[in-house]
Amino acid sequence: MNNFDAELLSILETNGWSPDRRIEVDDKIKHLSDEGWEIFDAAKNFLTSFEGLPAFDRPLVEGYRIEFECLGADPYRGIVSGWENQWGKVYPVAVAQYMYSIYIDEAGRLMMTDIDEWMYVFGNDTNQSLKAIFMPKYNSKKYSLGRVDIDHD
Repeated sequence: MNNFDAELLSILETNGWSPDRRIEVDDKIKHLSDEGWEIFDAAKNFLTSFEGLPAFDRPLVEGYRIEFECLGADPYRGIVSGWENQWGKVYPVAVAQYMYSIYIDEAGRLMMTDIDEWMYVFGNDTNQSLKAIFMPKYNSKKYSLGRVDIDHD
């Protein structure tokens, strides 16, 4: 995961991240497991490297800011279930604007829910995803999951 290019690496390091950063996340994983989330390697690697960093001063989507603090409880769980049914498992790793969860999938892509049943996919891997989040010249892709395919229960 630490194959970041120089420009992204500079942004991350300015905000307190380092390539050798590793923190204990077992309590966080246990809490999320109790809520029904299943951990996988890409999620654990991301959490141990990024969990608890301060909010970044870069715009996310439409001016949102990202905090690497996973809240767990997710009002948009139905959207996520629809995503998982179509494309595979995700795990919450951050939050934007205090309410929109950001997830990582098994390929290391970061994505975000929004209230209109969309998932913003930021890149094809963690490096591209972080560039799309923190560097305005990169764009995310927006996917509609369709209201019929989403379990809202």
